Amino acid sequence: MKDGTRPAAVNSFFPRDCYTPFGYIDNPFHSAIINPSGVFRTVPPLGMGFWCRDLPFPYGDGFGLRRLLNYLSFVMPGLIIDDTILLTEQDFQDADIMLYSDYHTKNILTYCFSCKNCSVSISFFVGQEDMLLGKISLKQESGSAETEVFLRHLYGYPQIKWWGTDGFTGKWDEKNDCLITKCFAYGDVFSVIANEASQNHLITNNEEALQKWCRTVLKSDAGEASSIAPEPIYGALRYVKHLVEGEEWSFDFALVRDKNTQWALEKGKKALTGHDVFYNQKIHEDIVFYQGMPILTGDWPDVWRRGWIYHFETVRMTIREPTGIYKHPWDGMQVHTPRQVLGETIIDCMLLSYADMALAKMVILGTFQDAIAPHIPCTREDGSVNMISQDGEECATSPIWVLLFPSIRSIFLRSRDTEWLKALYPFLKQYIQWWLDNRTDEEGWFHVQCSWEAQDGSKRFAIDYDNDTITCGANVTNVRTMDLQAAVADGIRDLAYYAEILHQDGDTGFYNQKFQHMFKQTQSMYVLDRFRDINGRTGKPIIIDDYFDIMMLTPYAVGMSTDEQNNHSRHLFQYFIDHPIHWLEWPSFLYIYTEGARLAGHQDISAQVVANIAEREYPKLDMRGVRSIMTKHTHGLPSAYCYRVPGVGNEFWAIHNENPGGCENYGWGSTLPTLILRNIIGFTEVNNPVAAGFYLSPRLPTQLKKKGAVYQVNNLHFDDTAFCIAITCLNPEQNTLSVKVSLTENAAGCWAAYKDNETVLFDWASPYTVILNEPMGIQILSGEGAKLCGHEKSNIEK
Repeated sequence: MKDGTRPAAVNSFFPRDCYTPFGYIDNPFHSAIINPSGVFRTVPPLGMGFWCRDLPFPYGDGFGLRRLLNYLSFVMPGLIIDDTILLTEQDFQDADIMLYSDYHTKNILTYCFSCKNCSVSISFFVGQEDMLLGKISLKQESGSAETEVFLRHLYGYPQIKWWGTDGFTGKWDEKNDCLITKCFAYGDVFSVIANEASQNHLITNNEEALQKWCRTVLKSDAGEASSIAPEPIYGALRYVKHLVEGEEWSFDFALVRDKNTQWALEKGKKALTGHDVFYNQKIHEDIVFYQGMPILTGDWPDVWRRGWIYHFETVRMTIREPTGIYKHPWDGMQVHTPRQVLGETIIDCMLLSYADMALAKMVILGTFQDAIAPHIPCTREDGSVNMISQDGEECATSPIWVLLFPSIRSIFLRSRDTEWLKALYPFLKQYIQWWLDNRTDEEGWFHVQCSWEAQDGSKRFAIDYDNDTITCGANVTNVRTMDLQAAVADGIRDLAYYAEILHQDGDTGFYNQKFQHMFKQTQSMYVLDRFRDINGRTGKPIIIDDYFDIMMLTPYAVGMSTDEQNNHSRHLFQYFIDHPIHWLEWPSFLYIYTEGARLAGHQDISAQVVANIAEREYPKLDMRGVRSIMTKHTHGLPSAYCYRVPGVGNEFWAIHNENPGGCENYGWGSTLPTLILRNIIGFTEVNNPVAAGFYLSPRLPTQLKKKGAVYQVNNLHFDDTAFCIAITCLNPEQNTLSVKVSLTENAAGCWAAYKDNETVLFDWASPYTVILNEPMGIQILSGEGAKLCGHEKSNIEK
């Protein structure tokens, strides 16, 4: 569908496009333990509703969704426009109508289509707790049409019975013109209500009867019915209007939940009265977010451009409201059964920082402030812990998980926020000291308590992983883990760096001396052309034939390798291209792999690997239909609702198409834009305490090497300045690129581009353009930073 035919988005900052019409909207009130409210997930072809029971994928089962009162409860709009019936997916296929979404954020999701010259838009969003709101809008572009709108409702299918779930009952409330559904003895009560007068109504316990009623020309009303659990109760309200050319018709509706009929009616009326206020609040939140959001434009593949949005919005949805022991916004890892894991928090916030730096810093600092112990054990909002080793240790993700310290360093260098650093610094000291005190042997070598802490169930720990749940928690303290040694050394080096910035003079020398010792220890673990674990009992390197763990690349990713080691490392990164499963599928591994390759001088490898992931993952996220899934883990979910939705990130980036990729709507599985920015755009921070700046070293993978193609990122922030980076492929054979760096109009200050001992000053009125041949790059510094670094002005473009 052409841009010109799409309804204008209310939020002018949100990039208009033809997004998949499926996904989630955020339920900010949902948590795993204290308030398992359920998630809001699309129901094809036009519906949305409460999913309050297990879903057939990891983290979609167990507590959190399977609450005491567990069920499905949906509102499912349908239409008849003249003689075209649009109630099911098959109806849309038969009518050759393409569904799309013109607005797809965690706050608002729309369904859009056109039929018989009538443009239709249905939007969904959340108001207050237990309040799903919607608006349906029709506009007759030309001619005229008889239109019917149906608000259909389903309530039922409890997974596990509780006292009171004998059955379901429904009734049309004549006074309030709404549907009321409830359990016989005890359960949630739902109301479906609109601010438009209905023409007909139906309550039935038979889905076929519902379909037949909607498709019948003459409709008789049926005001009440009941069903025997687990079978659901169905309802429908019908609205009719004749539309003439240029006429618009819209009305608001709501599906609300409460404990009894009176409260459900009152909440329904409140939802309609406050509809515009709630909607405008969501729009405002989106406007604020997209003012800081980097956007892909130009010749990027369509699915990359839209997939970029799905991934940022998924991570945005994993950030939960303060609740329980969490006094600050916190990262829930995934939306179904949220829990806090430091490693997942960091990788999610790394991506979030490119769009909402303030929130990313708040989440990271709050994670340390709210933790129950210095090493940040994995916890839920009630304070319960959820990573316990066999010996009873309450474990946490170690510093090797998704590059804890490099990520924090990147966020600080891009924000230059010393106040944030000052608040975080004492917690980082405590964190490092905990690992020094609790995870070193008598000779000062690091180990993990169990392989969970090391992020994998690896063969390097010589454990039989037939029972993953038990053996991942088994004691492995006899292994001196090389990746942890390198990661802590990197953290200690950062503490010395931060101490100098914060004028903590007593700490600077201590940590510098400690770092030198640990660097030598790390270097001593380089044996036979690679870094290796050491057997703590024998002191000998652990060498396993025909096995190489991607975590052994950690020293390259944290800058603990020498130039000589970097120069002889290419074959190590090539190994995982030749053996990609499961190494080049998991985001946690890919972050370490790509940072290691980039820093070791193999950015051509990392850029190509990242592009390959985007090529296989983004088409999945942008699919125009749901994906049926039938496994032994459906937990009795009716087959009609055993599906996965596109429009949200998956837990990992599966290589084989038949593999759905773990959990649906998962944070770290949505961090691919971080890898695109750092490896393809080549946007990374300058590690300089006095000069604010960044590097640009673009690498175009094979898929993007098209002569004349322009790959642009708008609104890419560094500190308080927004940049536009435009990369033009000039000569694919010679890897020649044109790079243009522009500032947002009226951006304050002057910046300097430094290349080949030449410094070019530029500002918002005079963009900087340079021709590069891979693997060249440029350094962009603030004007003041350039002076501090001793770069003299040699040219000013006007």
